[in-house]
Amino acid sequence: MVLWLCALSTAGALTAVLLNPTPVDRPVYGDVLKALAWLQTRGLPGWVTYADVERLANVALFILPGLLAALLLPGRRWWLALALCLGLSAAMELAQYLFLPERSASSVDVLLNGAGALIGVVLGSALRNLGRNRRRRPRRY
Repeated sequence: MVLWLCALSTAGALTAVLLNPTPVDRPVYGDVLKALAWLQTRGLPGWVTYADVERLANVALFILPGLLAALLLPGRRWWLALALCLGLSAAMELAQYLFLPERSASSVDVLLNGAGALIGVVLGSALRNLGRNRRRRPRRY
């Protein structure tokens, strides 16, 4: 039940972010640039740009949905968890393209979201297998 509540909350938050009429990073754009500059004075390579941070955010955005989908679906259906996340990402990008003129839809975003979902699915599968192995192993006293 808790996993389902987490999944519904995550879906709601994801929808709010992806279907926001204006880019969600707009209010913090300057702050992110300042943070990048500060990090670069402390060793972050100068070639790391705002676009890199945005790409990383696209990956990170779908790690939790991939994880939750992998845990909620039967173990051998990991590929379905990944397909659902990719379908959700593609649907959101299509909605941005069709209905949100201030947003920029991108097939690259779908691939980046898919990479995040894959990370989540792998983590979910690993957690599931870890739990299964712990239950199978007899205790030694």
